[in-house]
Amino acid sequence: KFLIPFFGKKDIREIQTIHVNQFEKSLRDKGLGLSYLRNIRDELRTFLRFNKDSISKMPEFRKIQVQAPMIRWLTSEQQDQVFKRIPKRHIPIFTFLRWYPVRPGEACGLTWNNIFENAETPYFVIANVVTRKGIFKDHTKTNRVRPYPILPELAWLFQRDGSDFVFSRSDGRPYTNSALYAIWKEANKRVDVPRISLYQATKHSFGPLGILPPDQYLALVLQMTEGC
Repeated sequence: KFLIPFFGKKDIREIQTIHVNQFEKSLRDKGLGLSYLRNIRDELRTFLRFNKDSISKMPEFRKIQVQAPMIRWLTSEQQDQVFKRIPKRHIPIFTFLRWYPVRPGEACGLTWNNIFENAETPYFVIANVVTRKGIFKDHTKTNRVRPYPILPELAWLFQRDGSDFVFSRSDGRPYTNSALYAIWKEANKRVDVPRISLYQATKHSFGPLGILPPDQYLALVLQMTEGC
């Protein structure tokens, strides 16, 4: 969308710092946000690094300063209020998101193949995602595989129902990111708490302390991640 129209059929061996700067200026002229602009330019850098053996000298990339977004969260009491407005059939996946520091798409993509209930310490592995459009991907955003202990108090979340996915809709298909965000948004606006996104209300508001003392939770996580 951006690289090909600008560089056309230019040989990558001919791309120099001046061309990178001109490309960046063309993006700025389009009125793109700094964060989006930086992501596009970083894709160019990644592409050039991938082909570094064909380039005599890597172009220089100026640092683009992007202001970090303000982190917002909900207290446990505020989460309780919103949860009362979430339809009962959706409570399991939202409870999972509340008590484990995972992304919504990762919860959608959790399959029974990644549940290890018979281990000495039962655990699950975050390895897949389902996107906003319902596309299943066999990797996470960071390409990291992350194990987490199944807390005894949350074992009820892992009840097999015939679907390949731990959390599924009534038709057996996985939830999508967009569906979860819509459910949360509807419940959020019906109570007197700050209007924030599902990601902010769960991952940013994560806290297992009401279920397990922090030292015990940390010990379980360290046990699960040993050797990873």
